[in-house]
Amino acid sequence: MSKNGRITIKEIAKQAGVSKQTVSRVLNNRPDVSPETRLLIQKIIDNSDYRPSRLARGLSSGSTKTIGVISSDIRYVGPSHTLIGIDEQAHTAGYTISLNLLHEQDELGMDGILQNMMEQPVDGIIWTAVSKNDSYEQVSAKLRNLPIPVVVGGELKAEGLSAVHTDSFVGAQRATQHLLDQGYNTVAIITGPMDQWISVQRLTGWQQTVSSPDQSLVFEGDWTAATGYKGLQQLLKQRPDIDAVFASNDQMALGVLKMAREMGRSVPQDLGIVGFDDIPEAMFFTPSLTTVRQSLVENGRLMVQELEWQIEAQQNNEPYEPCVVQTPPELIVRGSSIRRAGTAVEGEVYGVTDNQPVIN
Repeated sequence: MSKNGRITIKEIAKQAGVSKQTVSRVLNNRPDVSPETRLLIQKIIDNSDYRPSRLARGLSSGSTKTIGVISSDIRYVGPSHTLIGIDEQAHTAGYTISLNLLHEQDELGMDGILQNMMEQPVDGIIWTAVSKNDSYEQVSAKLRNLPIPVVVGGELKAEGLSAVHTDSFVGAQRATQHLLDQGYNTVAIITGPMDQWISVQRLTGWQQTVSSPDQSLVFEGDWTAATGYKGLQQLLKQRPDIDAVFASNDQMALGVLKMAREMGRSVPQDLGIVGFDDIPEAMFFTPSLTTVRQSLVENGRLMVQELEWQIEAQQNNEPYEPCVVQTPPELIVRGSSIRRAGTAVEGEVYGVTDNQPVIN
């Protein structure tokens, strides 16, 4: 009897007078067992507390029905909401997830976490850890060399890997252009950490939309409301003529709103504000927050679906071409940016023609 009090395959085999391999064949409904032996083994199983482990089933069937998920910074909206979608779709598809958090994106940390995944084992891996600029190519190479299917999320796009993400560059363009269309003249940006690819994409979208992307209009934040609060104060010291801010996520936009009130800036009359993410609380800010919605939960679901197809193809020895799935960013207009009456409708979605993912 095992330590937990349950009968094992070895003990079932001993009682039935057969090999462990024969018991395993019965458990996996293999045809190469005589009816008499099958009936005997099944009777012992039915009269015991035997529960086959997922790992044991995986070793015999070639599938563990487990997806490895590597993530980071789950205290923030993007990674945490993506995980919700991954977990929901995995459950629907009959998979469990094995979550590992990457705390240090260096070679030692990446090697350790990937080795841990391969030892479990898992049928495939979803990588949603934040992509750092200096390790971008290194991460891509390590994931491409794995012997199991891989899907990446966020802004990590590399040749030979399937990916699912929302186009942050386009989202930033739409946010900035909306502020300009509302009559704001000097639009500043509060970025995320500039060692992250996603922050670079949103900064680039802003730079290519404003007429004069001066560095005095840029403040580097860290995704927290505190840096949005501090950022607006610093930006206005540098450029008192700023009359609009694109904050690269909604939490930083909340900090901008608080500082604007403390500095006597009326929103949206004196200062227009647009965020990014469309967190559930965005419509309850005062005023309600205009923001770029990215379908984070849906992205998580799509990652699992894409990985399922790859796993099935590999198990059937079929070829599979990696693809990139882009979910469209949506500008959700609310009170924090409507400066010109009649030019926008609060709550309306702009910039999307059909809300369908784009597959490359």
